Amino acid sequence: MRSAMTKRAASVGLFALGIGLCTSGAQAQLDVVWSQWPYVTQTGAPSITTSTRTMKTADDFLLASGNGQAWNVWRIRATVLSLIGSSLSNYRVEVYSDAGAGPGSLIHTQLATNASDFGQSEGMRVFDLNFDMNLSLAGGTKYWVSVFGTTGITPQVMWAPSQSQTVNLSGSLFRDSAYGGAWGALQGFGGAPRDMSMQVSAIQAVPGPAAAVVGGLGMLAAGARRRRVG
Repeated sequence: MRSAMTKRAASVGLFALGIGLCTSGAQAQLDVVWSQWPYVTQTGAPSITTSTRTMKTADDFLLASGNGQAWNVWRIRATVLSLIGSSLSNYRVEVYSDAGAGPGSLIHTQLATNASDFGQSEGMRVFDLNFDMNLSLAGGTKYWVSVFGTTGITPQVMWAPSQSQTVNLSGSLFRDSAYGGAWGALQGFGGAPRDMSMQVSAIQAVPGPAAAVVGGLGMLAAGARRRRVG
């Protein structure tokens, strides 16, 4: 009888331990954690790179605190109006820390990973850009994004503004490196600065049930003690 109880206790302990180990590394469902969509096709905010100057538009987003774990950003999506074609090397994203009134230090930069042609608007092509990445960012924190063209030519790439005004933090900013590189509010295009077309997709690790692991280990130890006594 004691042997049977010992075996049952050990089996339950192993089951609980297995559940704890399997769920401790679980991930939250893939999700869009920040969305400023759909985009406005008629206008855009200049993001121009030439041989002598770089003009960029930046917009901010906020990652929720969630369960206190870091967020893994796996995609940033943006829409641009462009005259330089769909080559992925034509488009770059930059992610910055927050310096209060504007972007701080550069955290991440990369080229686009895919581009979909949405047709033509105002004499320019509309490209939906995805920047797939593996970037760990802190929860409960504001960051800044800049999307711009990489070619040293004019005409320009224009980051399309969003029709969504519900998640505005600071609005879009504008920087021209030929004039000191300071970020300032982008006016025009209908008045006050608009949010730019942007979606941020991220996952957050789910803390594992430590109690299940500890409980499973305890039951295994208890079973071992009974076995020795028997």
